[in-house]
Amino acid sequence: MKSEQVRHWSEEKRLADYVHHHFGFTIKKAKPIRGILKLTSDLGCFVLKKATANEKDLWRMIADLAVHLGLRFPMPAPVPTKTGQLTFDGFHHKYVLLPWIQAGSLSLDCKQDWIQITQHLANLHQYSQSFQTHPYRKLQKMGKWFADWKHAYRQLELFYLAAKWADRKTKTDRSWLKVAHYSLGIMENLLRYFDKIKGDQCCLESAEKGKVCHGNLHPHNMLRDEKKQIYFIDWNQAVFDVRTRDLAQWLLYAYYRTKSPELLISLLKAYQQVSPLLEAEYALLYARFLYPERLIGVLRDIYEDQTLPITAGAPSILFASKVEEQKLGLLNSYPELIQKEFGVTIPTIDWINLTSCQ
Repeated sequence: MKSEQVRHWSEEKRLADYVHHHFGFTIKKAKPIRGILKLTSDLGCFVLKKATANEKDLWRMIADLAVHLGLRFPMPAPVPTKTGQLTFDGFHHKYVLLPWIQAGSLSLDCKQDWIQITQHLANLHQYSQSFQTHPYRKLQKMGKWFADWKHAYRQLELFYLAAKWADRKTKTDRSWLKVAHYSLGIMENLLRYFDKIKGDQCCLESAEKGKVCHGNLHPHNMLRDEKKQIYFIDWNQAVFDVRTRDLAQWLLYAYYRTKSPELLISLLKAYQQVSPLLEAEYALLYARFLYPERLIGVLRDIYEDQTLPITAGAPSILFASKVEEQKLGLLNSYPELIQKEFGVTIPTIDWINLTSCQ
């Protein structure tokens, strides 16, 4: 293999040597694919993925989870080095090696694809009920939603003041100020709503229904092989949390993609064919729908972590605010739909009927 094939992806001059040293195989071909490197070797195909310095516990958890789930729920586990480590160091980055799964992506062009993924997700949550989480306290998010969201609200206030009082406002600042009052209003109402439904207590009461969330559900992280076996990949955002975190993310993606409340009802029914929801979990889903997660993530990238240059942040803020506005139809219709279809009544937020991002 020519080193130029991986140098652009990894910035490493001797990555092939590192791989041979840690795993004992020779790379014959390397191909970058959506942020990972597919390696073809004399021992088969593998995935090389960059890891961060603080992901040691995460990859150990993923390895343990793969053993726990076994053949009931096949998932790619990190390949240990000759010395039993799950990550290894290059000159510029840390890396993890994973098996290559011979499968294709899902197009989600038919309702049955959506249902199959949803029931696969339900299986993950159901099979993770007995997984031991106590060795991985840093990954624990269960019962912490209110604290996390209150912290996010305070950050939004600081980001608002930073943009408002900037000596020279950038286009990014102006874009954020345009949607700031809406975003702060959403967070204020979310915190009141979550307190009203005793949300953290509801989370703890539903914890026995599933402990592991994939955390990054979208079609690029879902594969299906010739035997119709589904695989979830890219587990580096996995956390220990209640199943409504994952389910809400997946339902929101379905709504963004199709704009169909009817599909969401079908997916909720499909999920419950595997594992029925508690009544309190319908309100938890509504709370997750309310949370402006994408917008907050963008703002943190700009104003806190500075991984997104402030001179280039305006399009990301605009896109994130559009995503939040797309939720309004779902937020308005969801309480009535679940009352009609499942006989469950949850509190509503009238403020949503009167506002939008723009």
